[in-house]
Amino acid sequence: MNRIKKLARRLQLFAAEPNTITTQQFSINPREVDFVTSFGREITALTDVMGTSRPIRKQNGTTLTAMKAKGELQSGVVAEGDVIPLSQFEVEPVSFATIQLLKYRKAVTIESIEKYGLQAAIAMTDEEFKTQLQDEVMAQFYNFLLTGQLTSEESTFQMALSMAIGRVKDAFKKMHRQATGVAAFVNTLDMYEYLGGAQITVQTAFGMDYVENFLGADIVFISSEIPKGRVIATPTNNIVVYYVDPGDSEFAQAGLSYTTDAQVPYIGYHTEGNYQRAQSESFAIMGLTIFAEYLNAVAVVTISDAPDLASITVTPAQGTTDGTFTATLSGDAGTPGNVLKYKMGAAAIPVEYGENVRNWPVFTEGAEIASETGQYITVVEADQYFKAIGAGNAQVTVKTS
Repeated sequence: MNRIKKLARRLQLFAAEPNTITTQQFSINPREVDFVTSFGREITALTDVMGTSRPIRKQNGTTLTAMKAKGELQSGVVAEGDVIPLSQFEVEPVSFATIQLLKYRKAVTIESIEKYGLQAAIAMTDEEFKTQLQDEVMAQFYNFLLTGQLTSEESTFQMALSMAIGRVKDAFKKMHRQATGVAAFVNTLDMYEYLGGAQITVQTAFGMDYVENFLGADIVFISSEIPKGRVIATPTNNIVVYYVDPGDSEFAQAGLSYTTDAQVPYIGYHTEGNYQRAQSESFAIMGLTIFAEYLNAVAVVTISDAPDLASITVTPAQGTTDGTFTATLSGDAGTPGNVLKYKMGAAAIPVEYGENVRNWPVFTEGAEIASETGQYITVVEADQYFKAIGAGNAQVTVKTS
């Protein structure tokens, strides 16, 4: 017994002191932290470049609205004692979208890790995962910009950019607002065709290439996501960022704990091993939206030789199963290498040339689609990068017994 007591005392000499912080107190996953902090750091760099104010937190499911301001300033020349005329201004809300948490997941099998190594199988796919999440945010933003209400056509790239800048400055002035700067968005090929052999200093933020102080614009973003032949511009203080906090405590209480960046909680990320399938799984949730507050302060100027959206004729028919219909296409659809996408709605969905339709469902001629009579189907033909090049729509009638 004495020997046991002596041994116990010796072991205590090597034990950790009380309240020492050990690895058991750490639940932080460095991979998750790196993912969310790098994502947050990059979008913060973008918002800093754009000159936007601090992003605004919204509840999941909040309907976002853009604004359309109008009104007229009455004359200030008023005779002594007369009633001063009232200048009336109004702001009409234009529904944009419902902000919501989007859910994403990827998995890497243990065989992939063994074959290609941890760096290639996990780290490189994490980076690609993050890049594509960034692309989703920007695709939504670009699609919104294409709905800008200051439209016109010019003969050259330089004139299109100049007029886009002038029109948004003029629009803000008429709203009695001061543009703190102008951001322009141009197609990559248009930009370099204009430049020729000239050298420019290109920088990058959140995966977006940009140049500063170019042809009168404070900042010009260069992207293949902008349709060729279109130049977009808006005041920098017209750009707003909204987000849903994925670190909501109620998620954690429900057993869904995501790592977020405490400073910029734009994205939640969680990794875990799936032992049943022997694979490493990653989960991301994100409710991040960038858009312009005033639609009539967004200029979309077309260069005269820019391509137009092709016309597709959609012919629906009743399906063979109750509550379904089918559709066939004619016109300018079906170019090899392109993809067909569709979306249902209570009305035909407007489509702009070059709009990104990556997230629309795939359309297959003759396939049965569940719907209700009176709904509209909008079919889009897109190129290999999911940019709309043709569209058509029709009202449907579904089969009923």
